[in-house]
Amino acid sequence: MTCERIQEYLADYVEKTLEGALYESVSAHIERCAACRQDAALLKAALIELGHVPPPTPPLWLESQIMRRIDELERKGATGSRTILFGTRWLYAGLAAAALLAVAAVFFRPDLAMSGFFGAKPNEDDSKVVRQPKGQSLLKIEWNQLDGRSVPTLIASEPKAVPVAVFWTPDPVFGRPASPQPLWIGELKPSTTLAIPLGPVVLAPDQQIASAMITWRVNQKSSYIFVPTSSRQTRVATWQTRTSLTDLLRRISAQYGETIEYQASSSDSSPTVVLNKTDADIEAALNAIVNGSDYAVEKADDRWIVKPK
Repeated sequence: MTCERIQEYLADYVEKTLEGALYESVSAHIERCAACRQDAALLKAALIELGHVPPPTPPLWLESQIMRRIDELERKGATGSRTILFGTRWLYAGLAAAALLAVAAVFFRPDLAMSGFFGAKPNEDDSKVVRQPKGQSLLKIEWNQLDGRSVPTLIASEPKAVPVAVFWTPDPVFGRPASPQPLWIGELKPSTTLAIPLGPVVLAPDQQIASAMITWRVNQKSSYIFVPTSSRQTRVATWQTRTSLTDLLRRISAQYGETIEYQASSSDSSPTVVLNKTDADIEAALNAIVNGSDYAVEKADDRWIVKPK
C-alpha cells in the first residue's frame, strides 16, 4: 500500500476496527514506514486525550470553535500537503491539538479559545487562558495521569502584561537542526494563567533523547525547560560527556526522569561543557556542571533549576 492509501485506514487501524488481510497489510506498512508510524502515534495520542474528556457538556461556543478548527484542518489535509512535523500531516497534529483543547475547556472552562499548536499560526487571540488571582510570576509543570502514563502541562502566569513566546525544539532531521515549533506566542496579561498541554510533545515517537526541550521566552530572556518523556527513573549514573550545555541537561533529564529548567543569563546560552562523574545522582551531576561557574542549582517542587547566582 502507498502512504496515501494508509491515511484512509489510519483511524480504523488506531481504533482497532480493521480485520483480516486489510489489517495485516496496513500494520505491515506502518511497521516499516516511519512517517505513517508517527501519524498513527499522534492520532492515538489525540484519541487518548478525547477519551478522557469528563461528562459535562462543553458550552456551545467552544463546540463551534472546535468544529470550525477541525473543518479548517480537514480542508488543509484534503490537499495532501505534507509538512515536517513528526513526518505527519497537519490534520493529525491539528486533531491532537483540538483534543487537548477540548479537555482543557472542561477543566479550565472560562476565557478559553483555540490555541495554535505545532506550526499552526499562534497569536494572542488564539490562546487558552484561565482567570486567576493576582500574584507573582508562575512557571511550573503539572503532571496528570492519562491512559496509565503521566502527561505534563505547562502552567504559567505573570503579574503584569508581558510578551511571551513558547517553543518546542524537535530532534534534528537528517543531522540538521530542526526549526523550533511555536506552541504559543502573544501577550500574557496579568491575573491570567496560560496552560499548554504537552501531550503531543512527550508522546511523539522516535525521539532520540527521552526528554523534550521547551523554550520559555519573556522580555528577551529565555528559560529552557527539559521535560522527560518517560517515567523511567535512575537513581545514579556515570557520566563521561563533552557536549553543549542544553544537550547535556536534556540527557540528564531523560536519564533521571526529572524536569530541569535552565535560566540562561547571556546570549551564549549553550556553551560546551564537560561532565565526568561516577555513580552520581541528579543533584551531584548538576552541581558538577555548575562548579566554578556563575550558576547555582536549586530544587523546586516540580523541577530542578539551574540559574545565575
